[in-house]
Amino acid sequence: MTEETLKIISSLFMPVVLLILGVWLKQIAAKHEKRASLNDRIIEKRIAVYEKVGTDLNDIYVFLLRVGHWKQLTPEEVLEKKRQIDKVMYVNKPYWSEAAFGAFETFMQTAFETYTGIGEDAKFRVKTDQFKQLPHWQETWQQCFTQNADNISHKTEIRDNYQRLIREFSDDFGHYSED
Repeated sequence: MTEETLKIISSLFMPVVLLILGVWLKQIAAKHEKRASLNDRIIEKRIAVYEKVGTDLNDIYVFLLRVGHWKQLTPEEVLEKKRQIDKVMYVNKPYWSEAAFGAFETFMQTAFETYTGIGEDAKFRVKTDQFKQLPHWQETWQQCFTQNADNISHKTEIRDNYQRLIREFSDDFGHYSED
């Protein structure tokens, strides 16, 4: 090959390489943009789900810890909130990270004893002592609480699992914690 032929080949080679590199980079950018858009839509969906269940999750939390407005809630109301939360969360499970959904399940398992018998409602996993002191306490509510002393959740366990749930939700919303 002559020097002139090499110059011609090299002058044609560089634009072809640049063209291929440009097309490849454009495809990478398009994939990244598509993924970012999908992530934004998933985060929006997670937020919409949280807006449906967040207040009711907090109601379960305050009821079990007997803080805040817990005296205004009845066991039946809180159990109904659990049912509604479960329905919304399980229908939307694919939108949550494994960590967030796992934290949800852990909190609910800490809060409720489930599968206690055919047709039986979930039971609160807390002692009834302070609940029974309420002026509007009804003896029929006793059946809403676990009768198994080994299944009682401690306040610290409930608090820690709820805080973990909130942290995991926050991470799934894109607000990443420092820990």
